[in-house]
Amino acid sequence: MEKGLGLPAHPAAQDELEPAAGGKKDLAWVQQAIAAQVHKEWREDFGVDDYALAVRIAESHIDLGDPAWRFDWLSSRAPGATRFLDLASGYGTAVFHGLAKGLEGFGVEPAPQKHALAAPLLRGLRLPEQWRKRNLRAMGENLPFRGGSFDAILSYQTLEHVSDPEAVLKEWVRVTSPGGGIHLRCPDYAGTYEGHYRLPWLPLLPRSLARLWLRLNRRPPTGLAGIGYVTAGRVERMVDRIQAGQPGLSLSVTDLEKDRVYRALRRRRWPAPPGWYAAYRLWHALKTCFRREKEIHFWIGVESKP
Repeated sequence: MEKGLGLPAHPAAQDELEPAAGGKKDLAWVQQAIAAQVHKEWREDFGVDDYALAVRIAESHIDLGDPAWRFDWLSSRAPGATRFLDLASGYGTAVFHGLAKGLEGFGVEPAPQKHALAAPLLRGLRLPEQWRKRNLRAMGENLPFRGGSFDAILSYQTLEHVSDPEAVLKEWVRVTSPGGGIHLRCPDYAGTYEGHYRLPWLPLLPRSLARLWLRLNRRPPTGLAGIGYVTAGRVERMVDRIQAGQPGLSLSVTDLEKDRVYRALRRRRWPAPPGWYAAYRLWHALKTCFRREKEIHFWIGVESKP
């Protein structure tokens, strides 16, 4: 293992005939290293000992096509966007996907063990190794960019892990240019399932009861410290406060799941009577109750700035 990072020995170190592994050999090593990291983190933090899940997650991280759906959403909401920032960018896959498409992108990821794999990942994907400099080690609360640097922020499964979601969201708004926006996807803790622990969960379950529930299920409380209870309503209230605190700032919030459902109805030329979406959400909540994570899926548009 490479000291301090929990990585398996690189194949090039075991093969004198091939000092620079490259291509498939590097990619296979990166996949193994990511799977090992993910498996260790999930087992220690959440008590989820599922190596097959870790392998699937690792496969998504080494697949340059996996982030394509993020950019499909981006092009639908901001067709002219070329400058993007990926928050909690992990090993950099989404950043590298955007760069390969000719976009101007950066990522921000605080975990050093993920940055350690950027160079071999790029070699494995046969992409310019200097692209690793586009994936910066920084925090969402203090982004190292000037105001208005980006057309769009991409944030997936991130906001629930920060210590001050409103401060982070305010910083994201700062670096977004007028006419751009923030594509936000994260768990909604008004739901009835906790996706990290993979356990049924009461909405906004008090921490004392959550720790008891974890003990009853023989799960470690370690990961609970890094989870904040974000809800759709809370995000909307934070957006309102940020807007009210800056005269001249105009923000809008679009529920992209609602938008998707109504677009599907229009394509089928079905009627959409008043209250239809509320009924759909109730049906969906009952269908997934205690079995699937509820999701926030918003586009926060930055309409104008002071």
